[in-house]
Amino acid sequence: MLTLADIADDLQSEVHELAARAAESIYAELPDYVSISRDELLGSIHTNVSRGVACLRARRAPLDDGEGEPQRTTRRRMEQGMPIDAIIRAYRLNLTAIHHRFIEVARQRSLDPEETLFGSSLLWEVGDWFMDLAVREYRAHAVTDEVRRNVEKADVLRAFGDREGDHEGTLRRAEALGLDRGQRYRIVMTVCESHDPWVRKVESHGATPESPALAASLGSFAVGIVARDPREALVSGSIAAGTLESLEHIGRSWRSARRVLAQTDAVPGSWLDATEITWRMAVPEERLVHELISDKYLPALAGEHRFGRVLLDSVWTYLESSQSIRQASQRLVVHENTLRHRLQRFQQLTGADLADLHTVVELAWLREAVRTRAMPLP
Repeated sequence: MLTLADIADDLQSEVHELAARAAESIYAELPDYVSISRDELLGSIHTNVSRGVACLRARRAPLDDGEGEPQRTTRRRMEQGMPIDAIIRAYRLNLTAIHHRFIEVARQRSLDPEETLFGSSLLWEVGDWFMDLAVREYRAHAVTDEVRRNVEKADVLRAFGDREGDHEGTLRRAEALGLDRGQRYRIVMTVCESHDPWVRKVESHGATPESPALAASLGSFAVGIVARDPREALVSGSIAAGTLESLEHIGRSWRSARRVLAQTDAVPGSWLDATEITWRMAVPEERLVHELISDKYLPALAGEHRFGRVLLDSVWTYLESSQSIRQASQRLVVHENTLRHRLQRFQQLTGADLADLHTVVELAWLREAVRTRAMPLP
């Protein structure tokens, strides 16, 4: 009595012809596979044919051996740049060649219809087994690659801020991640509730056709290197943007962005650019300057109690209004003469001249120190 094993023997004798037929189908339909040598592809196809023949003889699908040929082949194809859909399609074309020939031989040799149906179902079950293992291996490998890349991004971004590290080594690692020494970049930083959405937006909107953007969470803050300003990434926090630099000098952009990030009381959703903030970046760091300036002005206002703060706020508003009495009085919602009286009173108490450049600079510094909480008012 004719059995599946007999048909399996016939198929085994035709393994070379079946492999050649499957290879032609794969090369014709899948351009990605052109880079794979014919000998290597035929070797994989021979393995698949032999597996199908063995399953027909054993009358069961193969067992999951945990780390077998499907996983190895999938990893090999991924290393060769094959997408998972191409890997799966190639296997289906291979399986189709085997299946069609099985049906032809079974019909020619008058195999019992029930046995033919069983053999046909078994071959497709073998296909499902292979594709399930291939997809699982692809996902595991893809997750591993993503985790590895995320770790590398964070390490490179952190290294940009390290003056003592291996600068040339960091540049090579940055190039491996897709950055270009011929491009100009800037560092952007944020402190926000959730880093992951910010990282995704920075990488999406901070890239150009010539260069990707990289971003990562570095613990208490998130940082990115961008080729264009990703203002679309403004979310719950503000973005501190460093200077635009070549990749060779990106450390300067890192340091300026870090200084800008110290402007912690910015309105949420603000874009804070180092090239616009300039001297104000230095304010949070210079405590001695705070003390010298505050000692020069604040004791003279202390005797006025709360009105001393009113005088100081009026002076600041006046300076921030380009020293325009009309604009400042409108912002303060007071009469122009009231503002003039306050300015005169301030000058009387402190001995300062609001027309003097040094006085203007000192009061602007004092305003910034209070604004950034570098120096609280008494």
